[in-house]
Amino acid sequence: MRLWQVLFFVGSCLEMGGVVEWEIILQGCIPVDGIYLPYEKVLNYESFAVRIREDEIPDLIKILRGFNETEIEFRLANVRKIWQRFLYRDSFLLEAERQKTASGRVDDWATMFWQLVEDDVVATIIQLCHLSTMNLSSLTLESNPITAQQRSFYGRTLRTCAGSHLLHLHHRKDAVFSVKSVASSSSPSAVAAEQASQGLSRIGSLSQVSGVLGCQWGDEGKGKLVDILAKHFDIVARCQPMLDTLFTMQRGRSILNEETVCVIGNGVVVHLPGLFEEIDGLESNGVSCKGRILVSDRAHLLFDFHQVVDGLREAELANSFIGTTKRGIGPCYSSKVIRNGIRICDLRHMDTFRQKLDFLLSDAALRFQGLKYSPDMLKEEVEKYKRFAERLEPFIADTVHVVNESIAQKKKILVEGGQATMLDVDFGTYPFVTSSSPSAGGICTGLGIAPRILGDLVGVVKAYTTRVGSGPFPTEILGKGGDLLRFAGQEFGTTTGRPRRCGWLDVVALKYCCQINGFSSLNLTKLDVLSDLPEIQLGVLYKHTDGTPVKSFPGDLRVEYEVLLGWQCDISKVRNYSDLPKAAREYVERIEELVGFLFLSFARMKLSNAGGKRGKNSSKNSSAMSLEQFVSTMAPLLDLEKEAEISASMTSGATRTLDAAQKKGSSILNLKCVDAQTGLMGKSLLEFQSTKGDVLPAHKFGIHDVVVLKPNKADLGSPPLGQGVVYRLKDSSITVAFDDIPEEGLNSPLRLEKGANEVTYRRMKDTLIQLSKGVLRGPAADLVPVLFGERPPTVSKKDVTFSLFNTNLDHSQKDAISKALSSKNIFLLHGPPGTGKTTTVVEIILQEVKRGSKILACAASNIAVDNIVERLVPHRVKLVRVGHPARLLPQVLDSALDAQVLRGDNSSLANDIRKEMKALNGKLLKTKDKNSRRDIRRELKTLSKEERERQVLAVADVIKSSDVVLTTLTGALSRKLEGTSFDLVIIDEAAQALEIACWIALLKGSRCILAGDHLQLPPTIQSVEAEKKGLGRTLFERLADLYGDEVTSMLTVQYRMHELIMTWSSKELYNSKIEAHPCVAAHMLYDLEGVKKSSSTEPTLILIDIAGCDMEEKKDEEDSTMNEGEAEVAITHAKRLVQSGVQASDIGIISPYAAQVVLLKMMRSNEDKLKDMEISTVDGFQGREKEAIIISMVRSNSKKEVGFLSDRRRMNVAVTRARRQCCLVCDTETVTGDGFLKRLIEYFEEHGEYLSASEYGNE
Repeated sequence: MRLWQVLFFVGSCLEMGGVVEWEIILQGCIPVDGIYLPYEKVLNYESFAVRIREDEIPDLIKILRGFNETEIEFRLANVRKIWQRFLYRDSFLLEAERQKTASGRVDDWATMFWQLVEDDVVATIIQLCHLSTMNLSSLTLESNPITAQQRSFYGRTLRTCAGSHLLHLHHRKDAVFSVKSVASSSSPSAVAAEQASQGLSRIGSLSQVSGVLGCQWGDEGKGKLVDILAKHFDIVARCQPMLDTLFTMQRGRSILNEETVCVIGNGVVVHLPGLFEEIDGLESNGVSCKGRILVSDRAHLLFDFHQVVDGLREAELANSFIGTTKRGIGPCYSSKVIRNGIRICDLRHMDTFRQKLDFLLSDAALRFQGLKYSPDMLKEEVEKYKRFAERLEPFIADTVHVVNESIAQKKKILVEGGQATMLDVDFGTYPFVTSSSPSAGGICTGLGIAPRILGDLVGVVKAYTTRVGSGPFPTEILGKGGDLLRFAGQEFGTTTGRPRRCGWLDVVALKYCCQINGFSSLNLTKLDVLSDLPEIQLGVLYKHTDGTPVKSFPGDLRVEYEVLLGWQCDISKVRNYSDLPKAAREYVERIEELVGFLFLSFARMKLSNAGGKRGKNSSKNSSAMSLEQFVSTMAPLLDLEKEAEISASMTSGATRTLDAAQKKGSSILNLKCVDAQTGLMGKSLLEFQSTKGDVLPAHKFGIHDVVVLKPNKADLGSPPLGQGVVYRLKDSSITVAFDDIPEEGLNSPLRLEKGANEVTYRRMKDTLIQLSKGVLRGPAADLVPVLFGERPPTVSKKDVTFSLFNTNLDHSQKDAISKALSSKNIFLLHGPPGTGKTTTVVEIILQEVKRGSKILACAASNIAVDNIVERLVPHRVKLVRVGHPARLLPQVLDSALDAQVLRGDNSSLANDIRKEMKALNGKLLKTKDKNSRRDIRRELKTLSKEERERQVLAVADVIKSSDVVLTTLTGALSRKLEGTSFDLVIIDEAAQALEIACWIALLKGSRCILAGDHLQLPPTIQSVEAEKKGLGRTLFERLADLYGDEVTSMLTVQYRMHELIMTWSSKELYNSKIEAHPCVAAHMLYDLEGVKKSSSTEPTLILIDIAGCDMEEKKDEEDSTMNEGEAEVAITHAKRLVQSGVQASDIGIISPYAAQVVLLKMMRSNEDKLKDMEISTVDGFQGREKEAIIISMVRSNSKKEVGFLSDRRRMNVAVTRARRQCCLVCDTETVTGDGFLKRLIEYFEEHGEYLSASEYGNE
């Protein structure tokens, strides 16, 4: 959405007095592309900084002129913060100048050049709206500050980096490294090698009173380090700045350690409503807080009005706003400093509390006109804090005494500092700082301990730099580059959800922090976020604008960078420093050399295993994502994906010739219609074959794709003969379902073009819009907070008893069903390959129907939905399958909504009405009298309305009477289901579905069950950029990371594979938890009827090595990889199997590369015995199985490049499609260059038969 549309929306609200929209806007949101986003989400978020086009500026200026000063100041105070990120000021001024020239004046527009130089276009526009006229010709136009390579900051010029270096980023768990202070002349690598064996023992050697502080502008990962250290200390204390929840303070780590006491020091400001809400949550989940949380009687109270004042002050600052979190911290500290604040101990003297609070509120109301204060408000606050005082009393303590007594008793104390040194009110980038001292000195003043008592101070630093809000950021990366780094590191505020500004590591600022705090050690975090960068920059020196070096941290500077090579590989599993890639070690060691500290790997634990056992309310971790964050992240990615699909279809302007379209796979030329059938519930089926041969050319069409039919030689933009849906695909033909048979053109050569399915994207966007407005009502109102980690999942306290419909279920399936029936909001069914996931889902549905639940069962694909329908039908469940008949399997058509509607009473009446209408139409044609014709038309109109109403009633009757409604995820937003809510939403194959697609269904139910396996293939994403930024991360995976075993059951008995095939997958991906059922554990290929025992059928695992056989890989015209020699070997092995009696239909050949699949199909066409053998990509085989699988890995090159073969999920799917035999055909010298593939090859060598491809050369 363009900015003028945003402003037009706001203007419309002003003119029309919009209520709902204004409520949302005044709560802090702005509509972007129809989605309401919080201001903080859009601020500093480059992905949404869509610039207005030149042709839109005139409309913008006209709209702004329609505003009056009062409306802008009162209604749009917050909007000004957003506008500055959305305008090309040069284009804006040029258009204003053009209008001035055209009209001779520019009404109500005035500004000064200096206002435009700074990054504050917002304030400029506000002033442009209501100040006097000016001479625009005197202004010098400056380039857009957001896209420019040079950026002004308080008179200094910073070098910023475009996004060209940020190519392929993924978010991984944080890597944590410790450092010990050493002489800068020491060899970092030598000392690291010497001390690497010390490991976790260093944690226990930390001094009695130790502190953890941030070295940058916050968000460095201090909490994760405290998570690891907390269990080694008796007390975990906070010395500043704010406490509103225990998870904001401690992220839950210390309060979940039963032996640890949490101390909230006198330097903290405490928001009691948030504190009590968190205590309630902990205690409701069995975590006792009594005697384990101590709040200083000297700590100051942070009231709700402080937060209001914080926002008003930010609005007042306008073009120089600080960018605070608006949580009231600054105003509360202001009250403390000017000595009119209220402390915790004042709650013990309620006789004077009212007077103090009255003075505090009156003072604030005098200062800020926007703060509404009344006697009723005072009375309400006093009553509330009387209740708070009584409840807080057991937690109040003289923490100065407690801490110092604990020190005397030799107890160990760990202090976690808030924020970071560069936000220190004295030493930070003033005035863009916090209101307290998050440096070492703040520990003493915030807890009341002597400086000499302080021992080890650990500074935490990211491998790059981030910052939230406004203020100087010398090494910031602007534009796309900053966005990519933000998504790679998931850089969004833990509490506020605000996107963080991102940049290179600032070594000068880091040394400055070390100097101020006197750290004894450092921790380097998030090194793995940089893993895919080709090169990495370090800000190593500041310079004055005249080029002279600066040795301190000044205000007038430019930055000099060093460029280091990136390592471009995954290091998220590295546990030892010596195992890091050379480039990663060089990066760490260069920082050590520059700062004078050594990084030593001492703690590389996963957060879920650190700090003791997690409580049920520990959802505020790195996997948690707020609703606002989800919406603001997914909206632009969804647009990218839509653009990519349109580009891949024939509707794209990028496909300019028919030949290019066919090579791209988006068109099939030279077709003839060989068959036409009717009867698919009113649809027509047309079958097409190639006029050029027996096999269709290579294409990217799939079942259920939307296609258009055109004459073969028609222009690209010509109108179609018809539009339909792919119903059936064979190597030799494609069948398409049309609403009606095209009237002409079928006897001439034809072509099919792939179209983009915009309905899917529109429905997902509509769902995003619904989510962005907040789900406060409706069936999912209580479910949404759980799925975003705001509330813990809950289970029934009563034991669930049930009798099985399927008595053959194994122990893991029974356990999963019991847990699913007990869940009150969310349950994850993890089904590894062959473990009977769909069987378990069907049993859950039957049990829920028995309990009286109305169920919506969905999946991303029609086939997955139809599989459930097929299995439910024998149980005579009242169900309906909603969907286009052409997308349904023939065997489930009787369950389709259309079929059931046709059998209903209302539908019969509708048919009678249609017959009557047909008779009237005939009568109308014969009647010449005008009055009679008018009467007939009136009657036809009445009948038409009644017919539509009858059809709607017929649909409603079927839906209402069904216990189970089954549809695809996007089909859940069909009008036929509008207004229908469900007790339970079940999503099968959830690990293959986009999260936003899942939300289409989830918003219709109060409980949900997701079934899938996030260790198999993820959703198919067309846009590479959208995939890198997180579109492919599924809800199943996110919830599995967020809640783990608390809401998950994994099926552990598989019924498909021979034990040898299964064991590799089980060990590599499922922690050796999968076991083979006896019925398949030892089944062999030669056990099949008609198959003889031979050298080809006897082994379960076969490795055919093409290394040294001169079978190099090649590229096709579409840059897909193929290997002719390897393809011949794969076909030869298949022929051997058929010669031994294996049916061709029981064999499948899988290759990850489309070009290899096409090549293999061409070779198969020359072998009549193999015509029934299936050949497909890995994606095409997901959810399928064959008795024998041959995997052609293709890659063979001297550089040992393996591409996406190294994707564990892809290879997991390929290998586990095999029931009795799995054959790998590959170049072992190439693929063993990857660690994961090397383990696969070694497993096959150890447990299978090794053959050379040379043995297949003469067949």
